[in-house]
Formats: sequence, C-alpha cells, structure tokens
Amino acid sequence: MPMGYRGAMRRQLGWLCILPALASLTPSPADAAGVSFMTAMQDASQARQVPLPLIEATAYVNSRFEWIATPSIDGGVGPMHVVPSQMAPAAALSGHSQAEIKSDLSANLDAGAALLAKAHTGGADLASWQPAVVATQGPAVEKQIYAVLRGGVTGRAATGEAIVLTPQSVSSSPAATAPSGSAAVVASVPDYPGATWNPANPANYSVADRPHDYPVQMIIIHDIEGSAGSAIQHFQDPSAAASAHYVVADNGNITQMVAEKDIAWHAGNWDYNTRAIGIEHEGFAYVQPTWYTTTMYNESAKLIASICSRWGVPMDRQHVIGHYQVPDPNNPGLFGGTDHHTDPGPYWDWTYYMNQAVADANALPSPPHMMPDPYASLNSPTSATVTWLSAQTCRKPITGYTVNGQPGNLTMSVPAGTTSATFNGLTAGVTYTFTVTATNPDGQDALTAYWRCTSANMSITPGSPQLSGTTVHLSATSGGCPNPQ
Repeated sequence: MPMGYRGAMRRQLGWLCILPALASLTPSPADAAGVSFMTAMQDASQARQVPLPLIEATAYVNSRFEWIATPSIDGGVGPMHVVPSQMAPAAALSGHSQAEIKSDLSANLDAGAALLAKAHTGGADLASWQPAVVATQGPAVEKQIYAVLRGGVTGRAATGEAIVLTPQSVSSSPAATAPSGSAAVVASVPDYPGATWNPANPANYSVADRPHDYPVQMIIIHDIEGSAGSAIQHFQDPSAAASAHYVVADNGNITQMVAEKDIAWHAGNWDYNTRAIGIEHEGFAYVQPTWYTTTMYNESAKLIASICSRWGVPMDRQHVIGHYQVPDPNNPGLFGGTDHHTDPGPYWDWTYYMNQAVADANALPSPPHMMPDPYASLNSPTSATVTWLSAQTCRKPITGYTVNGQPGNLTMSVPAGTTSATFNGLTAGVTYTFTVTATNPDGQDALTAYWRCTSANMSITPGSPQLSGTTVHLSATSGGCPNPQ
C-alpha cells in the first residue's frame, strides 16, 4: 500500500498482525446473523429493484464475496464499497445507521443497492446501469464490474456457499468513464509494453529525470487494500498524496500511473521513493488466498523482469523488497515506512514470485545502466577527476568503463569496479566535457558528467556593522569547476 505524505492509510495495521488468529474465532456478519451472502444480495436486489447480477458483480470486485473488516485504500467498506462521502446519503436512503452499514453485511448490501437505485436514471437492461455504477463506484471500478458481468465468475463466500454469476449480455453504453479527480489524460506510451497508461494526478507524485538525477536501485512490492480500480481512482484524486508507478489486478491487467523517470509516493520514505519503482497489487494482505492469483504473480514477475532488463535492478530479495522492509526514516529500527505498513503480508508467495521473475529476466537482455549522471571536479587548473556510481546490470556483470574527454579526444579505459578517473595535463581555462561509458557482454550505456563546484565562499564589503542605508557589495567564488555560477 502506498504512503505519500499522509498517515491516513491503514492506521489499523498495528494490530492487523493478529487477524489470521482471530479469523477462526470471529464470525463474519453473515454468519453471526444467520444470513447467507447470496440471500443478502437477493434481498437487496428485490428491495431496491437493482439487477441481482449487478449486485453480485459489485460485491465480487470489492470483496470476493467476503466481509472484510478493514476499509479499503479510499476508506470504502463492505462488498458495496460505501466510501465515507456516501455514508450519510446511504443511511438516509436505506434507513440503516452508518454503524450498521460499516459492520453488517445485509445493511451494507442494501445501502449500496439504494445508492445505485438513486443514481439510476432509467432503463431495464444492465447497460442502462453503467452511469449509476460510475457515479457510485467510480469509473475504474465500473470497468472491473462490467468485465465481471460480461465474463461471469464463480466464487465461494466466507460462509462456504458457492456463488455463480453466469456471463451476462451487456451492450455498450455512453457512460462517462473519464478518470476521476480531474487527472489529466495525457497521451503517453507506457514504459512497460504490457501496461495500459492511465496517469495519476500530478499532485500525487514528483516530476524527476531518472536516471540523470536519481538512480533506480530497487522495486517495492505493495498490496492495495482494495480493488485495482479503487487504487487507480485514489491515485487520480488530487488530495490523495499517494501514488505508485504500476497497479496490477488479480487477472493480470497492469496499469501504469506514474512514469518510471518520475518519483511516485508509495514507500513512506523519501530516499526509498527516489530510488525505487513502486508496484501495487490488488487485494487485502490479510484476506487470502482469494486475491493473490497465479496470473497476478506471473504478470507482475514479467513486469519486474522488464525493469531488471531496462534499469539493471537485480532479481533478488535485496533489490525486490516488500513495503514492510522499508525503514521508517524517523525511527531507526522500525520498518514499513513512516506508517509501519506490513504489506504485501504473510500470504505473498515470495519464493514463487521471485523464481518466475528470475526465469523471465534470464530471457531478456542484460545491458549496463549508468545512473545518476557522473560529475567532474577540478583538482587544479590543469587536472580534473570524473566520478560515477557503479553501473547496474540485471545479471551480466560490467566488464569495464571508458571515459572520453573533449576537446582533445582524451580517452581512458578502466576496469570494472573503478568509479573514478583523473585527467592531468589539461589546458587551463578550457571547459571539458567528459562522458563515461559502461560495457558488458550485452551492450553499453553512457552518461555525460556535469561539473560539481566546491569550496564556495561569499564575501561582503564593506563589512558589518554599517549605518542603515549603506550600499554593500556581495561577491562569491568557488573552486572545482571551470565556470562557477
């Protein structure tokens, strides 16, 4: 689950670790009331005149026919995903208290159906309900719901009952499906060809220029605490202060929301955000094994293998980590970022996932990747040293570096493991350009160094103290670069 600059998400995770033990002791609302999940959906359908398949598809997308005690990423609760802003109207329409909507299966289904019925403007077929679903569930979740309607689904509720939704015939509808939160839809090609581009709101991430300003050194795995659609909508809400580069649904569909060159807000640790690509996965960490599907693992593994090839992030557990492994920057010894998240949780199959990712990465090229930009610094008017970070590679080691300087076609070759080169005999007063090229069996990568000035000094004349109104002159000098500014 992402963490930007807010602490609202999953505050309850301090006690979530006990949920697996409590699950067998605490009955679901349906169990406690003696009402089956199917019966509760049928009752809501009949009472509110909402098509039963629509309620079934909505409940499946939001809960997989489970009562989930924790709110989703955007605060929505229950199989009808009633969000905080909907609580008051849902209570007024249904006659159930807000507490009942948050804790009782039948009340939640009925209140959600009442919201749908209120938003429905007419028509008898399922397509006529699409605008109402967009209005109550959001455009990204609506797409998931109607995909389930068209394809059908078989699930098993926590009560043990099998629920079968047969494929429905749904005609196209002019329902508005633009992203929520006024996120600008910018025509863009995703960094990963297997993804669909659907951008986060610009207020929810930092524009950067990786690899030039920051290196990409790790991948952080999250779970959403909700549906894929709810995460997409949340990251398009300008008030969310959170985002991830990718969202992976349990059917394997991948949505890219932040360009890999930019910094998504997901780790609760700025340093880790600058150096990571964040990937959200559909589901709830402590409600399993319903959500983490083989298809999800396989498609996500292909994605991180591609990142391995394109950025040089190795496929090991030192570089592919869970959110729970991110240090709290304010409290040494604590993890999960500033809010101490525990995702993707104990049900995430790291062994299967990493084995798939390694196999996928082995089939891809493993060229070197230089990052961030090297820098050059003057040692004297006729000597300069160029410094860089070791190049990264997915699996094939770096064999060496070549540093080229211009003017003069200066060239120096150094072995792998070397991270600096010094050029002597330069012409004083000439501004040189240095380029560092890393090489391995699969290719080369080069970056141009920038000049890093050092020893900055500022002076003021005449010195203090002076009478009010005296004109003073400021001057600054620095060393280490040919043209300090």
